[in-house]
Amino acid sequence: MLCVLLSLCFVFSAAPLSVSAEEPKAVLNNIYGDGMLFQQKEEVVLKGTASSGAEIHCELKDSKRGIVTKAKTMANKKGGFAVSFTAPKGGYENYTITLYENGVAFRTLKDVVFGELWLASGQSNMQLEMRYSVTGKEMLGNGTRGSKNVRYFYSDPNPVYNGDANNLPYYPQTEIPGCCWFDGTDERIFNISGIGFFFAEKLQKDLDMPVGLLSGSLGGSSIKAWVPRDYIEADKTLKKAIGSGYVSEKDWKEDGSLSILGDCTGMYNKKIAPLENFRPSGMIWCQGEADSSWDHGRYTTVFNALQKSYSDLFGYENELMPVVVTALCDFSFGDMDAFKRLSSEFSEMQQMSPETRSLVSLSDIPLTFSLETQVCHPTEKKPSGERMAYAAQGLVYGKDNCACAPVIKSSEIKDGSIYITYNYCGDTLKAKGDRIYGFTICGKDGVYLPAE
Repeated sequence: MLCVLLSLCFVFSAAPLSVSAEEPKAVLNNIYGDGMLFQQKEEVVLKGTASSGAEIHCELKDSKRGIVTKAKTMANKKGGFAVSFTAPKGGYENYTITLYENGVAFRTLKDVVFGELWLASGQSNMQLEMRYSVTGKEMLGNGTRGSKNVRYFYSDPNPVYNGDANNLPYYPQTEIPGCCWFDGTDERIFNISGIGFFFAEKLQKDLDMPVGLLSGSLGGSSIKAWVPRDYIEADKTLKKAIGSGYVSEKDWKEDGSLSILGDCTGMYNKKIAPLENFRPSGMIWCQGEADSSWDHGRYTTVFNALQKSYSDLFGYENELMPVVVTALCDFSFGDMDAFKRLSSEFSEMQQMSPETRSLVSLSDIPLTFSLETQVCHPTEKKPSGERMAYAAQGLVYGKDNCACAPVIKSSEIKDGSIYITYNYCGDTLKAKGDRIYGFTICGKDGVYLPAE
């Protein structure tokens, strides 16, 4: 009898316990995280992978009212899903978002806020991290940090792809290895773009609204690397402007032999395409040094395509996403006039679409010429970032701010002098001292000389 009981006990203990529901297989894309910010009053899109045909639903909750919004969808045959809802009005309320696969929770995003979201991109002057800026070094030394109400999305300047950062994907990606979200009180702010940090901090304070910054730039990169392939291949003029940076599908290699800085779509596929589910209010852009040798008009062609493609990517219907652009630093790599010529072209670009483009100066000191600003990487980024935030408020938020640095409206040669009329000159422009610096003039030969 004892043997029978022991046998029964063995049989029951070996039998698996039944479960009421399958363990969820769904995974949310890694661009989402705790402490993140979504654009207020716009569509929130949450994407990931799950079992084919699985029901995915999400719940938006706050601490006072409980569930505020629900949404659901089904995973497609390949297992991809996208569930969406309309974001509430921005403010300082913290939310949680819980996602379920077939009724079982698989991910909860905590400390989520809604407010104003911006993208920051470009090359080295945008990438230059807080820890290398003058004010950033001071903050690092004295323990000062930013605001809890600013949320930063960080990704490595050149993320790893297929095991190597030098490999470039032919197709746009959905995730960015190693990316993360954190707020302004976090130690990791010193890895964030200096310009981007001071832009976001000032914008948050002036708007009295949480602000988020999607940070994505790479030092030395050409604008060619930031434009999507489908736009290039659909436009012969654009393809010609891209030039040697265009690499066809049959010639594309994911073995590190292509240039991360100059070959078309490389950085777009790695760092911009994965962000398509966000709805930024605009972009701050600091780039052009790598392309300063281009013939006049070539940069404009590519920039026009970049602005249009990003507008389409981020859900702007029949309109352009606003862009605040910095002029180039007053520096040269052999050709003394190259940066000045391209900055002049930036002025022309701004005048093509003044309702969606703003141009500000990059120099360390506010709108004042100084011989000390003639460096490739001005390390005081606070004035530049705050100037871009000031311009953004005039360009996007209806503030009574000059949304652009002074731009020549017209000129007249009379009695041996040149009389210049400006747009965007604020209350007034003043000359300090006996000589006006910073102007060059040319004759019909196109050779520029300093104006005295």
